[in-house]
Amino acid sequence: MPRLAALLNSDDSFALYRKWGQLASRILLHRTIELAQLEKRWGDMDIENSTDGTKKLRLTGSGDCGGWGKEQEDLVMEVQKKLEDYCSLSAWKYRCMLIIP
Repeated sequence: MPRLAALLNSDDSFALYRKWGQLASRILLHRTIELAQLEKRWGDMDIENSTDGTKKLRLTGSGDCGGWGKEQEDLVMEVQKKLEDYCSLSAWKYRCMLIIP
């Protein structure tokens, strides 16, 4: 294995690796579905907040304004984490597409 690795590293044209395209696509689709579900939850939460006079402040600012509840803060953190993962995977898949046809 070390000799093969040395050979593959000796010239860029020798470096052929699997891009795992199908697996990457499946994970991206899974993340897309998760993000769509979170987006719906957030929208439902906005509707609930707009109909409750004590929660309307939540629609006018960020968590820093003190109007957000724990549920909304947790949702924002979950969306942020999954969106970062999605963007990272998406960029990685795009780079892989450029490397190997």
